[in-house]
Amino acid sequence: MEKKSLIARRLICDHVDKFDGVVNVSTSKRLLAFATTARNKYEKYTLNRKLGSI
Repeated sequence: MEKKSLIARRLICDHVDKFDGVVNVSTSKRLLAFATTARNKYEKYTLNRKLGSI
């Protein structure tokens, strides 16, 4: 796992732990928009990486 992915995963786990579980984390429209944008950027990154290695 790359360093950036590991750091991102650790930040998410720490945040969830802070609120005693995923069901207690509030999901605002802003958070959902951020997650959608992050997912799109990640998919674009992995596609570019895959096409670059072919």
